[in-house]
Amino acid sequence: MSQLLSSLREDVKGWEQEYLSQALALGRAAFKPHLDAANDLWVGCVRRWGQGSGYRDDIAGEVQGWFDDEPSLNSARQSVESGLTQLWKELVLDSLTQATRFEDQIAEDA
Repeated sequence: MSQLLSSLREDVKGWEQEYLSQALALGRAAFKPHLDAANDLWVGCVRRWGQGSGYRDDIAGEVQGWFDDEPSLNSARQSVESGLTQLWKELVLDSLTQATRFEDQIAEDA
């Protein structure tokens, strides 16, 4: 049982890494066209440059506000949320279910 749990712990780390990798790609693909076209956002970020401390926090707030308020992102958000749910199911939950089927483990050990 200890070996099974140890193996499962390692598998979960791998599934998590794969999920994060695919989630990053999904988000990039969904939001990049919107970010590329967000001229006002980038002009605001450039305008803030060189005005003293707090630049990172100000830019983070500017970008967060844009993501929260930009209506053209609604379909991209829905696409990402749906994709993340599907990825989680496929890469983590289904793998975990398969790895913890005791009847399969018993048959392999017999």
